Amino acid sequence: MTGKPLYDKILLGLNGLVALAAAGLVFYAHNNIKPVPTDQKAEEASLEQTAFEESQMKAYDFKSMVVNIYSEGTRLRYLDVELGVLPFKEADKVLIKEREYIFKNALVSIAAGMTPDELTSVTGKILLESRLKKATNEALGAPVVKKIFFSKFVVQ
Repeated sequence: MTGKPLYDKILLGLNGLVALAAAGLVFYAHNNIKPVPTDQKAEEASLEQTAFEESQMKAYDFKSMVVNIYSEGTRLRYLDVELGVLPFKEADKVLIKEREYIFKNALVSIAAGMTPDELTSVTGKILLESRLKKATNEALGAPVVKKIFFSKFVVQ
């Protein structure tokens, strides 16, 4: 405190007013601000419609691609792969078709950095898919790719 009784009373009074104002604000926010109730039936119908639309969507298929992969020995190793790309929205198929080179470039750069032993394992295939999905979505600038399917996957 300041040691001056008048100033001390003024400071205590202001402190009390601020505390009361804060308590009043909390009380008002707690009792008067309510979230808008959701329409449960409309939400369920929307989810069903979205799920139905997504189940009817087909993947965009790429032609067979061959990628040289790293090998410690003198033997040349390669990956022969066919991709199916499932977009989040049907309209994104056009973007995938126009930017097919992004997928090919990402596949070459990611698969070339993996060993044949990694690619032949199940975890390696999952890792390749997740890295490919992440790289293409970053290159496209938006979440376009939902899932990547391998219809042909041969490591030799």
